[in-house]
Amino acid sequence: MITINELREFYKDREGDISVLEKEDKKKIKKLLKEREEKNKQLEIALSNIPDGYKCIIENLNKAIQEKLETENRLNGYFNEKSYIAGFCDAINYNIKLIRNTGTNVNLK
Repeated sequence: MITINELREFYKDREGDISVLEKEDKKKIKKLLKEREEKNKQLEIALSNIPDGYKCIIENLNKAIQEKLETENRLNGYFNEKSYIAGFCDAINYNIKLIRNTGTNVNLK
């Protein structure tokens, strides 16, 4: 039986491969990347429009935004790992079901 720790190791081993953006990935997320860039520019403009007398506020906003983004990234990482492990388990269970029903092994490639 595969343990949750072994599944986490599978995930960590594949994490680098999964995070590499291939040509097809870039094509699919092009709109989102452009939107992110536009939102970043809007934020920079908004922060740059705060008068110089409020430097402390600007610094605090930048720090708060950075910390929020780091937290969001960690949450996304957690849910990505959880989704990967669930999908892996589903694939194994589905493969076992097919083997039982057909008596043959199934190649998922």
